[in-house]
Amino acid sequence: MDDDLDFKDRVVNMSLGFNYLVAATTTQCSIYSITNWESPATFDIKDIVTLIIQGSKHFCLLDRSNGIMIYNYSGTLASSPKYSGLRIEFLNRRFITLGPDVISILDTSNPKIIRSFDIATGKATATNIEHGLEITDIVLNHTENSSERKIAFVDVNKDLFISPVHKPAVVKISTMVDSFMWNEHNDTLACFADSKLVLWLFPNGVYVDKDLMEQAKLVRDTRDLGKYPQIVCFTNSVIQYRRFDGVLAAINALPHASKSLIILDILHELYEKTKWDKAITLCRFVKEPVLWACLAIMSISARELNTTEIALAAINEADKVEYINYVKELPSDASRNAALAMYCKKYAEAENILLQAKLFYRAIKMNIKLFKWERALEIAVRNKTHVDTVLAYRRRYLDTQGKAESNDKFLQLASKVEVNWETIKEKIKKDKDNEARAAGTAPKGCFIN
Repeated sequence: MDDDLDFKDRVVNMSLGFNYLVAATTTQCSIYSITNWESPATFDIKDIVTLIIQGSKHFCLLDRSNGIMIYNYSGTLASSPKYSGLRIEFLNRRFITLGPDVISILDTSNPKIIRSFDIATGKATATNIEHGLEITDIVLNHTENSSERKIAFVDVNKDLFISPVHKPAVVKISTMVDSFMWNEHNDTLACFADSKLVLWLFPNGVYVDKDLMEQAKLVRDTRDLGKYPQIVCFTNSVIQYRRFDGVLAAINALPHASKSLIILDILHELYEKTKWDKAITLCRFVKEPVLWACLAIMSISARELNTTEIALAAINEADKVEYINYVKELPSDASRNAALAMYCKKYAEAENILLQAKLFYRAIKMNIKLFKWERALEIAVRNKTHVDTVLAYRRRYLDTQGKAESNDKFLQLASKVEVNWETIKEKIKKDKDNEARAAGTAPKGCFIN
């Protein structure tokens, strides 16, 4: 495009992103698609627009009269979220961020709290995200799947955290961070930290397997870029950043792995469409361990265990492959889901799954394996089953350690409950057979695990 855009009034604010140009004059807002500069969508505005924030499907305007107004790119008002204590004059690009279905705002009266609102209704989400220190910058991801909506933020210590928006679980993933940004087209997160460019190809791995997340991470030295580079946008494999002297520049995220980054878009798309066979074929074609690690995390998140087994085998994670095979052989959905929750170190969730399914032995044995003896005994006593099992395993453990029982609860029950390993094995076998029959699978031979 070589022509200029003419407006009736003075342009007071503008923003270019996500293939749209949004320009606000003193009286009107115009929305241009980069594929059609001749016919913009327009609507009137009543006050001076102080800030424009763009997202993949919506953008928001801020002015002192109307507060926050969210529009789609056709110019239709979607909502106008508000909350008590909102101060528009204190908001800037670091304090407000748009996702496809959510807008998040840093509470300027208490910058340790991030408030999120549904774009369609303008109503607040069920839970705010709270942090121990003041937050200085927030950015939402742009994935289409609302259940995987995550927010990344940096606090005053320059530590980078991520958290799901709808079920907050804040986890630190980096330190000494100068700037960060989600990719506009997939769920990749990039940051400049300690003179390095770091890319997490699937940051959700922090809730699945931190070891695999490290393998699904790419790092590049960026000392040649100068001090404090600030990411402006991250599209495909290109990161545009502003240097310390104010100059805009762009780099390929990782030139030596540019092929992987191009393929990464396709891998994310196949994951969202659950096309696992094609994802496996893609990784076999590219032969990059980082992509296999990314696919392993994706498939575990989606409970696609056959794909997980192939991906883990490709990066020589023999112990993890063995555990996944164990999970696949479990007879019921509840026990498999609980085992995967344990893999992700979500022990409370795993126990809750088992108890809701009335798989009391598996819940008890899980706590025994975690050395949570009192919790295992509590479940057994409350449900009046496998008390002798807990006492037997406890006695075996103490014998191997050469120690005597010192817990009053166990001492009290040991004098009342008879422990017989043959009876315990029969009881375990019966429970497993009942679980298998309920799940519609053939019961297997008894073994203690």
